[in-house]
Amino acid sequence: MLGPMQDQPLLISGIPEHAPIWRPGQDMVRLAKEGGIHHPSFAKIAGRYTRAVQP
Repeated sequence: MLGPMQDQPLLISGIPEHAPIWRPGQDMVRLAKEGGIHHPSFAKIAGRYTRAVQP
């Protein structure tokens, strides 16, 4: 079921497709296992995601 403002289902897998389009220069903050904080951009994360899921 979709809400009145949605034209597609809200799925986690849609974030790498949506974020680089609407927030290309915005960073995401993540904590590294080794310690420290990283600030990769959504566009960079989407590129890694795309390469990881390609056969």
